[in-house]
Formats: sequence, C-alpha cells, structure tokens
Amino acid sequence: MAANCVNYNCDDLSPFLLNDTCKKGYPGGAKDAIFFDCDAGITDYSDGNAILAAIVAGTALEVFNLKIRLNKGSAVTVESPVDCSPVQVVDYTRTGTIFDGNVNSTNDYAWETLLSGRTIGSMLFNNCGEGGTRSTLIDAEISFQGDKVFPGESEFQRYEIDFNWKGLDTMAKTIPTPNGVFV
Repeated sequence: MAANCVNYNCDDLSPFLLNDTCKKGYPGGAKDAIFFDCDAGITDYSDGNAILAAIVAGTALEVFNLKIRLNKGSAVTVESPVDCSPVQVVDYTRTGTIFDGNVNSTNDYAWETLLSGRTIGSMLFNNCGEGGTRSTLIDAEISFQGDKVFPGESEFQRYEIDFNWKGLDTMAKTIPTPNGVFV
C-alpha cells in the first residue's frame, strides 16, 4: 500500500451503493431531451416546475423521439510532479451522439442554430426503461457538431449530432426524473 501517495484531489472517497441484485442492470439509451441555455437559471434539476417554466420562457427546449448515446470520457493526463508516481488525471473530454429522424424544415433551423457554434449550459435526458423514472443530467457547457445525413434509399434521413463537454467533475449524473417533464 502506498502510504505516502500524492493526491491533488482533496475530496473524500464517496460511498458506493449496490443496485438491487435481483435486477440485471438498467438499459442504455434515451429518447427525449431538454437543452438548457447557459442562462436558464436552473439550480435544482429535480424541480419539474422550474424546468417547465424555463421551457415556457424559451430558455430551455424539450425535444422528443431521439436516440442518444454517451461515450466513455477520455482522460487528459499530465506527468506527476513527483518521481515514481503515476500520471495525474487533470481533466476529461466527454462526448455523446444524438440521432434525430424528425427531419423537416423547422428542425433544419433548430439544429442549425445549435451547430453554428452555440453552446448550452446543461442537458437532461430521460433514460429508457424503469418507466421513465430515471434521467441523466450533464451539468456543464456543451457544444455541438454535426449535420443532416441524406443517405440512399435503404436508410432514413436523419440529423447526426455529436456533442462534447469537458470537466474533471462533470460526468453525466443519474437523477430521478423531475415531475411533469418528458410527458
């Protein structure tokens, strides 16, 4: 055991919770999302009323019938300032992809707005399975890249949108789905 290891992260180890052992796990995937402007003012993502108010105010946009995937984050490392020590993780680059088959002129404009260099302040999406009771929150500045895909006759037209964010402590978090959203 390394009694004198150099630790620049001063957080205590967090507790770990074992899922119900009778279940085989939770399915991946999400089909509905809410994009929040950088100034949406949401501080409590469990507050469904605040989220609905942001949607009505135009500082959040709810989008349905998507296919959302998250990838494993890529660690950004630096050499330790102490010899004989492992490299240190200083940041993560995190990515995901949205597939949207709702191709029409209105959505051309909506996606083009996000794809033209605009960033958002956070994104909440409703997980598949469990009756919609679990959601995933990315509470970080998110940017988008992508385009409309116009394939041959054997595939559907779609938007393929990659998104990314950075941060050491901005891993996507599982939260209970707020009341009144994603309905």
